[in-house]
Amino acid sequence: MTILEHIDTTIAELIESCNGNFRWGSCNERDQARAQYPHANIYVESEECQDSSSGVWSQEYAQQVSIRIEVWCKLDGEYERPWIEIRKKLYQALDDLKAIFGTAWNLNGYCDTIMYRGCEIVDEPGGDQLIPAKMITHWLVNYEQDRLDPTSSTQ
Repeated sequence: MTILEHIDTTIAELIESCNGNFRWGSCNERDQARAQYPHANIYVESEECQDSSSGVWSQEYAQQVSIRIEVWCKLDGEYERPWIEIRKKLYQALDDLKAIFGTAWNLNGYCDTIMYRGCEIVDEPGGDQLIPAKMITHWLVNYEQDRLDPTSSTQ
């Protein structure tokens, strides 16, 4: 398994096992009809090498990975202002994610750090009264990778 697979899988496992403000339902279920809420999808957006040209002698790559975690919560009924009510749940979900990665800051040894970078709430255009918005969170993961065996971490 590659290091990025370990990172992606570990993030999903940590979210699914969370029992904070919510008992999380599912992770990485792209079919929203099958998702259990609260629900998260993980996307590896980019990976960038942070090595300087004088640092190649160390036999490792210093990598930074930008990860996007999209979160959906579901209201338990119809509200007069569902976009306000869903934000309350999304803020609680954000607190859960911050707590997860505040404790498992090295993703069980697969990286140096995972750091919260920010979030935004996006209204869903479908007009669903129970899921009127989602939250997009951004995370930065730093890790080192062996140059000769890229499947191995140098942590």
